[in-house]
Amino acid sequence: MRLLPSALAGLVLSGALLTAASAAPLSPAGTWRVQDDTASIRIAPCGHRSFCGVAGNGEMILDHMRETGPNAWTGRINDSRSGSVYDGTISLVDERTLRVHGCMQGGGMCGDQSWTRAR
Repeated sequence: MRLLPSALAGLVLSGALLTAASAAPLSPAGTWRVQDDTASIRIAPCGHRSFCGVAGNGEMILDHMRETGPNAWTGRINDSRSGSVYDGTISLVDERTLRVHGCMQGGGMCGDQSWTRAR
């Protein structure tokens, strides 16, 4: 009978560790395919609690996205096609989906995209 409390304690501890691991915040680090599937963006840490995203041609697309909450970062988004710069937010919907939201600096037009994790 002494084994039962020990086994029960082990199960409780295992469950607590599993719950803690699943509650850990997700990271945007990795390679993402943009919504229209025309480019891949590599996101990596680039400063204290921030991330940058670089296109295959070396151009900075996500510029110092700083953590603003669980699974959310805010910074600048550079549009390589138009040359425009946007105030932007990225947020992880889940492990495979990154929501990218940008607005013209100073307000005005805004847009959203969903990027898919490539690897």
